[in-house]
Amino acid sequence: MVIMAGKWSLVFTFSAYFLLSSFAQGTNMPALILVPGAFHKASVYGELASKLRNVGYGHIDMVDLPSVGYDVTDIERTADVDAVIELLEASLNVGEDVILVGNSYGATVIMEAVKDFEHYSSAIRPNTTTSGQILGLIMVRTSIFQFFIDNC
Repeated sequence: MVIMAGKWSLVFTFSAYFLLSSFAQGTNMPALILVPGAFHKASVYGELASKLRNVGYGHIDMVDLPSVGYDVTDIERTADVDAVIELLEASLNVGEDVILVGNSYGATVIMEAVKDFEHYSSAIRPNTTTSGQILGLIMVRTSIFQFFIDNC
């Protein structure tokens, strides 16, 4: 399991780093909320977070979903969505722009988490105020990672 998590982390780091480093052009870096898939802890994003901090991202939240872990019993999906909403609200309330990244199941969690935040969307409301906006969602499928794992 540790080996697979390591490979998964490496492939995710490679893919997401290039996607997110394109935002590194400006001086005001958005906050990042990184949500893993259903069978991983937030630590899978450790290498990625380190690389992103090196290019200027200061606020990176890696979410440990309440429904993940050996000791979890009968946790509903709502708890996962609420964990992301809590971090999203905290960033938006202090005026930070946010990018959410979700892998596999985590992608479905971030989509559900933002559904009531339409008024914070940068696509709907250009940034003309000091309050934060949701700049985007990055959704990554695990099968894409498996292709890289098999071919590296």
